[in-house]
Formats: sequence, C-alpha cells, structure tokens
Amino acid sequence: MRRPRNSYEIDEIRKLKLIRSSEMFLSGSSPSGSIRVAFIYPNSYRLMCSNLGYNRIYQIMLEKGLNVHRFFYDSNFRRFRSLDSYTPLDEFELLFFSVSYELDWFNIIDILMKLKIPILGDERRNHLIFVGGSLPTINSDLFQPLADVIFHGEAEEELPKVLDVLKESIGVEEKKEGIILKLGKMNLRTVSIPSLNITAMESGIYRNVLNDPAHSIFTSRFCEFKNRFLVETGRGCFRKCKFCVISGKFGFFRPVRVEALKRVLDTIPKGLNVGLVAPSVNDHPRISDILDILERRKIGFSVSSLRIDGLNEKLLLGLLRSGQKTLTVAPETGSEELRHRIGKDISDEVIHEKLKLANRVGFRKLKMYFMVGLPGEKLEDVEGIPKLVGKIMDIGFDEVIISLNPFIPKPGTDFENERMEDEKSLREKITILRKNLSKISSKLSGESIRESKLQHILDFITKDDVRGFLEELDKKFKNETTPMSIRRKFLAHVM
Repeated sequence: MRRPRNSYEIDEIRKLKLIRSSEMFLSGSSPSGSIRVAFIYPNSYRLMCSNLGYNRIYQIMLEKGLNVHRFFYDSNFRRFRSLDSYTPLDEFELLFFSVSYELDWFNIIDILMKLKIPILGDERRNHLIFVGGSLPTINSDLFQPLADVIFHGEAEEELPKVLDVLKESIGVEEKKEGIILKLGKMNLRTVSIPSLNITAMESGIYRNVLNDPAHSIFTSRFCEFKNRFLVETGRGCFRKCKFCVISGKFGFFRPVRVEALKRVLDTIPKGLNVGLVAPSVNDHPRISDILDILERRKIGFSVSSLRIDGLNEKLLLGLLRSGQKTLTVAPETGSEELRHRIGKDISDEVIHEKLKLANRVGFRKLKMYFMVGLPGEKLEDVEGIPKLVGKIMDIGFDEVIISLNPFIPKPGTDFENERMEDEKSLREKITILRKNLSKISSKLSGESIRESKLQHILDFITKDDVRGFLEELDKKFKNETTPMSIRRKFLAHVM
C-alpha cells in the first residue's frame, strides 16, 4: 500500500479510521485469503452499512474465502481507500459495485476517472468490473459499455459460481480476456457479459430466502439505522401497484419463515435492537408471531416500510415501546379515485381510521408521502392532498411532515410507457400544494424535480447513448471532471 502523500489523503484515512473504530461485526470475518476483491458501494457509508443487498453479497464473498475489502463513495475522496486496510482502490484488479440508486451511476464514473481507470469496458486491460443491485436490474443498458459482467436481479444463486471461476483463474494469473471467456461458457442465466454479446435470459430470484434471509454483517453508529441489526422478513410483493417496480422487477412475494428468523435472531448480540426489512413488513402472514418473539426476547425493533391498511394496535404499540416516535405512511395521492386507478386500493376512510388508531395509542408525529404528476391526475386530485392532510391534522397529531415527490415512470411497471410530466407543470402543482399545505402548518420536504427528471432519463437510456456519452467524456473532459460537472455534461449530451 502506498503511503498518503497530501492532506486530502490524510483526511480520507482519518475518516475511514473513525468509521472503522465504530464498527461492530455481527457475523462473518475479517478479510483473508490470497484473492483480493474490492467491493464498492457508490454512495455514502451511512447507506452502505444499512443496505441488506450489500451485506448479503459481502457475506457470500467472505464465505467463499475471498479477501474482501469494502469501499464507499465520498465526493471529497481522491484515492478511495479500503475501509478495512486503507489500500487504494486502483491497486485492486477485481472491482465489484453494488448499485442501488440512479444517481450512484455518476459516482461510479467519478471514482474511475479520478483513479484513471478507463470508463469503457473494452478499453480496460488491468481491471475487471462487475456490477449488480437494483439499478442494473432496472436498466442494465446503463452498464453495458462500462462493466465487464452485469448481474440481473438477486445474485445469491449465480454469484458463487462466478466467484469460483475467479478463484481458479486468478490463482494461475489468467488474463482478463480468459476469465471473461470462461464465464461466457457457463450458461449463466442471470448474467450479461457485454464484450461477448451475452445478455441475461432472466432476472435472478432467490427462492430460498424463505429459509435464508439476508441480515446485517456489520453495524455502526454511522449507519442510517444506528447500531441496529437488520434482517429481512420478505422479498418481492403480491400487490399490483401500477407505479411500483418491486413486483415487476424483483419477483413474487416470499415471506421469510418464522423459524428462519428465529435462527438469525439467535445470533444478535445482547442489547442490540432489530430493523425488520421488507417492501411492506406488515404484509408478512405471521407478523403477529414475529412481534411476539421480539417482545419475549425484549428486543426493540423498527420497520423499513408499512402498509396503512395493515396497521394494528399490537404493531403500533411495539414500535412505540421500541422508541419510534414518528410513524411513516404513503397514501400516494389525496384522491381516493386516483389511488384506486394506480392500484393502491386504500380508501380515505381506512387511512383516517388507521391514523386515528396510531394517534390514540401514542404516536404524535406523522410523515406522509405523496406523488405529483401521476397518470390521469387532475387538478382536483392535486387539491385532494391538502384536504386529506387537513382531516388527518384534525385527529390531533403534534406534527405532520409532508413529502411531495414527482411521479417517475419505471421500467417493468404498468406505467413504464407513461410520460413523465414536464418540469413547468410539476413546479406549478407543487407550488399550489406548498401554498395550501402551509395554511395547515405542515412541514414540507421532497425530491428535486430536476433530479427526478434525471432519474427518469437514467432509467430508460439506451446503451448506445451511454456509450456516446462515455466516449465524449473520455475524449474531451478526462482531466476536468467533478461529480456535478459529470451530471451537467450528461444532461447536455442527452437533452
């Protein structure tokens, strides 16, 4: 490992040491083995630590005996050193990226360009780049010109086969082209290999999640869910919300068996609380039994997401006893009719009834998510949001936070062919909503319209457009890029 040479590198190592000293490993082991792998989450440590997909793949790599080093993204980093050994990323030949969010794509480009690693796959000689996660599953074209190997969907079944090939090949110092050819002969159904024109035949679905749920391998006070052991209670979804990508791209509903959850909970260090993770935690058919287990073991818990119509007193009281102060729900729209048309069949009456129950048992703070610009949305639908919020305020909550977010059509959903509403119209609607909601003392938040537009472009862009942009970036701007300038150049290229 080369020693740090300037204040930027010293600050980077200082930050890594602070985070590393705060970590608690819940299972797994420290990096070991002769084959080194860089496992990169192209977003903050806060999100990396709390991402179960990242934790699961990290676990698989460790179990395969690989010397895995974790990396995360920070726009101030120059060398991008390992959290585990402080080794610079460019000293690794095997780079695995776990990509969750659209805008993380720009962070990958920033990392590669800062380290002078070619951003086009067919121009790289010394590094093999593998990508997986939610974003490559939603639109793999984003990675066709950039990556050497792309995993589609859940990687638990085919990743171990790929790792076995790497272990065999790296051991005899086989060149990149030879490794790619070996992988190409394996008939992997959920893997794309762009240089060989191999496209995945299907998206990976891990059926054994019923008995083998993902869970935290490490935690820290710097995580999104601080010092909390995360465990999934289910994957996929049986709901048919027309705007949601989960049922379209991430498989059918698979609730984890209670016996499997018990086995995982047996491994939790005493005194650590749990985070239950699923698209909708209270859709689990035995959620009541899970709550009983947590109560008997005196384990506090939080949840990643809840359906309003599935709220009940037992669940709400359990959350309150665990220290949760704010209840978060997503009515999506203030119009019952529009809610029905987008596939979220929850009436205003049920919303009011369930939130009244939440307030009665002790919740004083509420956060509500709404979308603006939904297909078929009329002005009266938009005006329905402050009307619904006003009725909820009358229940007696001390604080109601409203999150207003532009609707973004997603590939694999019923609305994938719908256009995204133009920026001017969205801005007008949100301005009206802010004015009306401010009269009932609601706090407002929400995603940027421009960033939402950018997400939409990334979700549907083709591999040819991606290649054109990367070639232009490589030729004209190789030495003058920053994270924000990469975004601006991208928008200039595609608009």
